Amino acid sequence: MSKVKQVIQGIERWANLIMLIITVIGLIYTMLSFYYGSVNVTNFDGSVKVTNFEEANLCNGFLVNDPLSHLLTNTSLSNKEKDYLESKINCYRDAIQNNRNHAEAYTNIGEAERRLGNMEAALKAHHKALELKPDLPEAKIGLALIEQGRGKKVAANQAIQGVLAVHPRNAIAHFYQGTILYAQNQLKDAAVAWQKAKELDPNLPKPVRTWKLPNIKHVLGWQKNEPSV
Repeated sequence: MSKVKQVIQGIERWANLIMLIITVIGLIYTMLSFYYGSVNVTNFDGSVKVTNFEEANLCNGFLVNDPLSHLLTNTSLSNKEKDYLESKINCYRDAIQNNRNHAEAYTNIGEAERRLGNMEAALKAHHKALELKPDLPEAKIGLALIEQGRGKKVAANQAIQGVLAVHPRNAIAHFYQGTILYAQNQLKDAAVAWQKAKELDPNLPKPVRTWKLPNIKHVLGWQKNEPSV
């Protein structure tokens, strides 16, 4: 019995050691992710996007300018992505507490709510932003994305074209115009919009190609020398 007990104790010690090693590795990975300000999130369709936790803490810039890499798919958000967006919203609300006229914070809340699927809250936030700053292009882009999400194709096209009429060199507007047109199966027009976006801002992230989007390789301007996902 004593030998059996020793064997069991030995196994338990090894199991505890293995768990400790796994925990340490996970801790190191998490620390590095936060140190570099981002972490890779794998979606259900196999695509990977970068979630910027540093940005979540600082709340700098416009969220609409940080498009999801799986923008062309209908993949569900992971819990990590939802937490990221909720942290964004809380940060933006804090900014509004300090400045009730913070139009940028309102439109950022609108984009975060849209990504979470809360269209009415998103709509309200964008309208508040435009009430404070009527010419804010990021809020108008946000409204176009909401219309697309609601399945209102004509309204989505009109909204994004309205932004480009005033801001013809807005790269992110051309980028989203491409995604809106692609969702409407207007592949050639989508290609033109994406190419224009890339010309204006070569650093824009590309929409991720997946097996669900077999035609994407024929229209994207980023297809050369890049493996399919």
